[in-house]
Amino acid sequence: MKKLLLIDAYAMIFRAYYAFIRAPRMNSKGENTSAIFGFAITLDDLLKKVNPTHIGVAFDPKGGTFRHEAYEQYKAQREETPEDIRKAVPVIKRLLEAMNIPAFEVPGFEADDVIGTLAKQGEEAEFEVYMATPDKDYGQLVSEHIFMYRPRHTGGFEVMGPKEVCEKYGLQDKTQVIDLLGLMGDASDNIPGCKGVGEKTAVSLLQQFGSIENMLAHTDEIKGALRTKVESQIEDIQFSKFLATIRTDVPITLNEEQLAKKEPDLEALANLYRELEFNTLLKKINLNTQNNQTSIPAASNTSKKSKPTDPNQLDLFGDFNESTTTPSTQKKPVYDTIENRLCQYLLNPEVAFNPEIAPNWTALKADPDLWNLYNDVELPLVPVLREMEAAGVRFDVNKLHEAEQQLTAELHELEQRIYELAGETFNINSPRQVGELLFDKLKLDAKAKKSRTGQYSTSEEVLVALKEKHPVVGAILDYRALSKLISTYISALPGYIAADGKIHTTYNQTVTATGRLSSSNPNLQNLPIRSERGKLIREAVIPDDE
Repeated sequence: MKKLLLIDAYAMIFRAYYAFIRAPRMNSKGENTSAIFGFAITLDDLLKKVNPTHIGVAFDPKGGTFRHEAYEQYKAQREETPEDIRKAVPVIKRLLEAMNIPAFEVPGFEADDVIGTLAKQGEEAEFEVYMATPDKDYGQLVSEHIFMYRPRHTGGFEVMGPKEVCEKYGLQDKTQVIDLLGLMGDASDNIPGCKGVGEKTAVSLLQQFGSIENMLAHTDEIKGALRTKVESQIEDIQFSKFLATIRTDVPITLNEEQLAKKEPDLEALANLYRELEFNTLLKKINLNTQNNQTSIPAASNTSKKSKPTDPNQLDLFGDFNESTTTPSTQKKPVYDTIENRLCQYLLNPEVAFNPEIAPNWTALKADPDLWNLYNDVELPLVPVLREMEAAGVRFDVNKLHEAEQQLTAELHELEQRIYELAGETFNINSPRQVGELLFDKLKLDAKAKKSRTGQYSTSEEVLVALKEKHPVVGAILDYRALSKLISTYISALPGYIAADGKIHTTYNQTVTATGRLSSSNPNLQNLPIRSERGKLIREAVIPDDE
């Protein structure tokens, strides 16, 4: 049986990168290799479990796509791609080249569309097609011979065909995935949907009407305020369905010979693994080559990674690097023990830890207060924090998604209120356009001056001072706070959830100058608690049974 595996590159790359966000993999050059390593082991896992006869990987193209041309705000709310991921992509393409796996990138079309097109062509060519991606959008493509191969939060993968997709989302037909997204929107892609309609309401409408088109033809049958919401947002709903529809007519042709799984170029792969310092993966190659009686040239002066990965943050949960040996080429000894990080911190809390400088133990012992603080508080705290990191914090991802839908709807309503108060539409996320509104049009401060870049300052401090002069200022402040809450916590936290269903944040013992603990990757310490919106996040925290 012919079996085609199609991989959504960026979806897997981002997932791999954030899987190691708490303890990034760093090589001896100080380079973050988390995304590359995570992608490599995921690819290896997929090849073993799917055992495809044919394989291809699809990338999003540089620049925009037809969706960006149709809707300028498409994915506009997303934060800029982390620099470590941007640097990882060319290396991952080198990895695929060494493994003789073709990579596809079609200008103007997303990876979703490329995979959708190849999947349909594969089905026509009598392939069993497996689409490896965590994105629910792909549910619209499944069929009797096309399946989603979706990573689970708890580890492993789940295979989803039409039956599984319908059961998961409460739908009658897999094509309703498009209608579902068209109604509820998709915050991750900035697809508006119908404001005020969440997943449960959207499913209920689809169970009643079957499709968006039929619903819009019978809005008189919708009761109460929901009818008003739908009828006032018909264009948004139709446009959202257009944005959510994966194209299957991309100008690309399935080439069976090109996609056929081939043996990797072991020498190129081994050289790449040496360069990246992926010693475990390199050993697997050497083992395979020994079994095949093929020799790979040994590398000279192969460097190993040192344990310290961030001079300002101590990883208490454990080291994910494959080797903790000090590089033999380093001239200075590396002091990387927790006792040394603690000693330097107590003596100079405002100075970042330097692993190449020996700590001054004499000075620490000469100060009775600091010595007692070290022995009685700081050192005993280390294993406690390590246990806390290992235990993690369990989150209900469904509640986070529900909160995201609710708060995103609030954000859209707030956006419309700002436009009404301003008397015009503008980009609320643009400080330049906000400044022009407040100071050029509304003239809230005659003394306001522009910077060298020709832009007014619209910092929080400036806006708070103007809050009483016009109601739009307070609305903009509220919009910024809500937008930050969504992007910093609601949308981001699910990406930190590990295979055990928990978030394992890093507790930093030696970072703040005041001596207090801090939390990072992600920052759970500052989860908002006073506001009603903040409580939505707190409600997603699940206590353990024990």
